Amino acid sequence: MPPSALLQQRIGVFADPEVASLARDLLREAAVVARAEGADIGERDVEGTLEIYAAAPPDGGSSMLYDRLAGRPLEHEHITGAVVRAGERHGIDTPLNGMLLTLLRAIDRDLRDGSS
Repeated sequence: MPPSALLQQRIGVFADPEVASLARDLLREAAVVARAEGADIGERDVEGTLEIYAAAPPDGGSSMLYDRLAGRPLEHEHITGAVVRAGERHGIDTPLNGMLLTLLRAIDRDLRDGSS
């Protein structure tokens, strides 16, 4: 869950209505790209993912969050980067995922450089 890694917060952060709304919009962007790639993904899948976040223990976290907390390289290029690159291939704008990717790359550079 890239937003939780960015914010350095556990999954409970998705209970915040603004964070949940941002996550919904990020997932919707990714779903448009996934459909262009041939996947059968729709609004039900977006809402299902948010339901999984809501049902998870609030003190849980993602592998990306745990990597960030431990100072390890992040997996953003394989998640958010894949969405952005596929969007580019299909001529689909992914402004939210692109912004998230830029911020995660900056964090990852700091982790590699020992600045954080």
